[in-house]
Amino acid sequence: MDGSETARRDGVAQPGEYPRRRAAGVAVRSGLGALLVLLIALVLAVDSVWPQGFLYGAVLLAVVALSMHEFSHLAQRVGLCADLRAMVLGGVTLSLVHWGGLASGAFDAWLWSGAVLCALVMGLLVARIVRARIAESVQSVGACALAWVYVPVMLSFLTAVRLEWGVAGVIALLAVCKAGSSGAYFAGSLLGRRKLVPGVSPGKTVAGAAGAIAGAVLVSWGLSVTPLALMGPVAALAFGLVVGTAGIFGDLAESLLKRQAEVKDSGSLLPGFGGMLDMLDDVLFAAPSAFVFLIFYRLLVLGGLR
Repeated sequence: MDGSETARRDGVAQPGEYPRRRAAGVAVRSGLGALLVLLIALVLAVDSVWPQGFLYGAVLLAVVALSMHEFSHLAQRVGLCADLRAMVLGGVTLSLVHWGGLASGAFDAWLWSGAVLCALVMGLLVARIVRARIAESVQSVGACALAWVYVPVMLSFLTAVRLEWGVAGVIALLAVCKAGSSGAYFAGSLLGRRKLVPGVSPGKTVAGAAGAIAGAVLVSWGLSVTPLALMGPVAALAFGLVVGTAGIFGDLAESLLKRQAEVKDSGSLLPGFGGMLDMLDDVLFAAPSAFVFLIFYRLLVLGGLR
C-alpha cells in the first residue's frame, strides 16, 4: 500500500499522516520566520539612518493599530462591549505621543503619554455619563483601559530602547525574545512531557520553558561578542535570563486572554504564527523588563560596578 493510501482512508487520518503534517507545518513556520527576520532586519537597517527612528515610529503605529483591532475581537468574544474605534485611536495616539516626545525631546514623553492615558479613560467615562449608558460601564471602560496598557504602554518601553540604545537595542531585545520562542517550540516538540500551566495553556511544557530560557541566554551571549554588543558576556547572560523569563510570562498572559475567548490565535495575519498579538505576546512583557535591566546596567557601569 502506497503512502497516500496509508495516510488517509475514508476521511480518517492514518498512521504516518500526523508526522508529515507536523514536518510540513515546521517547514512553513521556519520559512515564514526567516522571511520575517529578513524584513525586520531590512526595516531596522533603513531606520538606523535616522536617530529619531522615523521608520520605526511608522511601523509601530501600524503594529499597535492591528493589535488593538485583534484585542477588541477578543473582548467581544467574552461578551464585553469593546469600542473598536476607541481602542485603535487611543492606542495609536498613546504610541504617537510617546514616540514623538522621545524622538523630539520637546516634551516629557512619559508624563504626557500618562496624561493621554488618563484623558482617554476619562473621555470614555464622560461619554457614558452624557449618554446615560450605565450597563456594562465597568466592563467596557475596563476592556479599553486594559488594551491601552497591554499594548501601547508596554510597547512604549521598546520605543524607549530604540531611542536610547539605538537599533542595536531593538535587535538585542527582539533577537533574544524570538530565540526564546524558537527554543520553546523545538524543545517542547521534542522533549515536552510535563505541562507547565495546563489550565492556562495546555500546549506549554516545562521542557519548552527550559528551551526558551536556553535559547534566550545563548543568543544574548552570542550578541555580546559582536559589534552590536550592548554589554559584556556576563551581563548578557543575565539579560538573556531576564528577557527570556519575561517572554515566557508574556506568552502565557496572551494564552490566558485567548483561553477565556476560546480562540487558538488572536488573528490570522500569517499562517503558523496567528495574529499580530500572537507575534508580540513575548515582546510585550520583555520590553519593560529589558528597559529596566538596561537602565540598571547603565547606572551600575557609570557607578564603576561591573
